[in-house]
Amino acid sequence: MYALAGTYGPVNVAKGPLAWIKNCEIYATESVNIPGPFEIFAGDDDPATFRSDVCSTGTATIGGNSSATTIPVTAPAQADVAVVAPTINLARASKTSECVYDTAAAGALNIAADVSVPCPVQTDADLSGMPTDIGTAIEFPTITPGATDYTVGPGQTLSLNPGNYGRIVLEANATLQLALSGSYHFRSIRTSTRQIRSYITALSERVNILVKEYMLLGHRSQVNAAGTRLLKIFVEGDDTIPAGWDYPASFTYRGDGYFNACYVYSPNGTQSWRGKPLNNGAYRTQSFGKAYFEDTLSAKFRVTMEHPQDEDCFAPEFTCASIGRVTPGMTCNSATGEVKIMSWSAGEKSLSYLLFFDEGASIPIYPSVNALRAAACLEFKSTELTYDPPNQVENAIKTPNIWTAGVLANCGNPKNLVPLLVGPVDPDNGPAYPPVCYNAYTYDRLGIASDDTCTIVRP
Repeated sequence: MYALAGTYGPVNVAKGPLAWIKNCEIYATESVNIPGPFEIFAGDDDPATFRSDVCSTGTATIGGNSSATTIPVTAPAQADVAVVAPTINLARASKTSECVYDTAAAGALNIAADVSVPCPVQTDADLSGMPTDIGTAIEFPTITPGATDYTVGPGQTLSLNPGNYGRIVLEANATLQLALSGSYHFRSIRTSTRQIRSYITALSERVNILVKEYMLLGHRSQVNAAGTRLLKIFVEGDDTIPAGWDYPASFTYRGDGYFNACYVYSPNGTQSWRGKPLNNGAYRTQSFGKAYFEDTLSAKFRVTMEHPQDEDCFAPEFTCASIGRVTPGMTCNSATGEVKIMSWSAGEKSLSYLLFFDEGASIPIYPSVNALRAAACLEFKSTELTYDPPNQVENAIKTPNIWTAGVLANCGNPKNLVPLLVGPVDPDNGPAYPPVCYNAYTYDRLGIASDDTCTIVRP
């Protein structure tokens, strides 16, 4: 699926946080430093595709080496690739087509004398709408590594299911195989040295790699070479890493292999990228974090990037629908205060929360079930509910007594409450699969776009 989020041509600075993140190939909240050689491919000449901008809420330094940094590769021809930052420094051998900066934020466009092609489109614009916290667009998950460490020997394969693990060290030609959809929590992942090639494979769609400290991958390593959809990588740590690596970065990829993921997201550290893919194509991965650095300290291999162009990388982590008040499909026992919902869609094995909203409430569609919980006036965890029959996917769901003092303190008229059934999701560690709010009245689901609101009404 291709995105319907971007605009081909000049940058639109009046957009929300998620639209900014979607449309930047690189997005840093502190600095971008790309000395070159480097190139980014533009997307299709179509307003329905993502842009591939290089964005920073601080500074962006483009060029500096003798080999060209071309943003986009067709520069100076204008495409859907711009450099966007309050302060832009165009240095030696850089070629750009569009630069958007912000003098009102004490920024500037600085052009050195030995720039190859200074951007022909130069726009001084208000960039205050750029999110300085990427978490406002993509919530960073809670990462809970386990205690068991693994060293995968030369040529060996370690196959894991979603779960919690310690430190992973990959030796020459070792493979870390992620077998099932879900979230994999690690203390750290690295190859044994920076020159070692390793493999990380995802056998199923919707895999999240969650790393507490650092992820460091050596020369010619391959990450998801098969291009399995919806692989996401989250790295929490700062730039404190083991000795022996060229540049202190919480995430390092030394290149010249394959790398296919929705994005790498490292809010507290630097991402260091290097090299050109084996197929002479491009890394189809976006980079989100504190800082971005093109590693040219040890060898000047060109970094080539191309937007992954998959709307599902940013799809809402749930859909939602209203199911009606206490009428058909739901009953309330006035004596016991139990609310009973008859559902063919959600039960003890497929439910995480039962949430109640006041009728008419308008709530944004968040990429987080926890945020939806915060917007509800009443919440029951799946373990607080009773089920008839038990231990099934579909059944009658009963609440505790809602007339207990204080239970409805945050709600309006209890006769007009609208419930949402949410599941499945691991609320502490993030979604293993996209959670779903089921419509227990009509037994179906209603998709809502990520930038819409959901108005809670009776059918």
